[in-house]
Amino acid sequence: MRQVSSDLKVAIWNVFQPPLFDSGHEINGWRKNLTPVYEYLHWPTHKMVWNQTKEVERLENKYFGEPEWYQFYNFVQFIADLLASWSGPPVYDVFNRVLQDEGSPYRFVEGALTPITDPTELQAVRDALAAPDRFAGAREHLTTALKMLGQRPEPDFRNTVKEAISAVESTLKVLTGHDHADLAEALREFARAHPIHGALFRGLDSLYGYTSNEHGLRHALLEADANVGFAEAKFMVVACSAFVGYLVARAAAQ
Repeated sequence: MRQVSSDLKVAIWNVFQPPLFDSGHEINGWRKNLTPVYEYLHWPTHKMVWNQTKEVERLENKYFGEPEWYQFYNFVQFIADLLASWSGPPVYDVFNRVLQDEGSPYRFVEGALTPITDPTELQAVRDALAAPDRFAGAREHLTTALKMLGQRPEPDFRNTVKEAISAVESTLKVLTGHDHADLAEALREFARAHPIHGALFRGLDSLYGYTSNEHGLRHALLEADANVGFAEAKFMVVACSAFVGYLVARAAAQ
């Protein structure tokens, strides 16, 4: 995860460099395109020259230098967001194809570059993020969880778990109409209206138990000895996404 191959760098460059320096129907429009890049890199914009070839070379030298792995991926996030602001979300799909083809451990999920690559896991997250608008709160928690999981150079694992389980709580509150219930209470209320197999109920309830009992994770997120790493945080994002999807589908089926 902390290495970037030269092939990946070249492939990403070939995605963003042509549209970045494309003036379209505007004379020297490429300079307008390049201004946000200068600002991102903390380069003084008044030093941008009018010679396009020289500017391509300047950016090329910076890009293909020796940045830390996290600087590379942070730039990928930035440049993908920039291109998406011009031409729309399908840009992220283009980047994802390159990331997949070059074996990168990152993928874009709803615009967030995050270390989840398994197609089944990605689909579970995307399904949850596609929930109807009344579950906007859950979608926001999951989006925040993804950003925290993909935070570079150091992910925020504890708050990733907090946001993931909060997405489930938010979903249950919408479905039960009990705004002040915690997850365990809301799950019991939901199960009374929408019967859940006992073993499945206990499995779902245990997720809440994990976040409440793992050194008080949800109530003491800054405790240094809380045993939460990448594996646990990623699992909770995927599991809670699947949980949200299940709850929405279960409620709709009855």
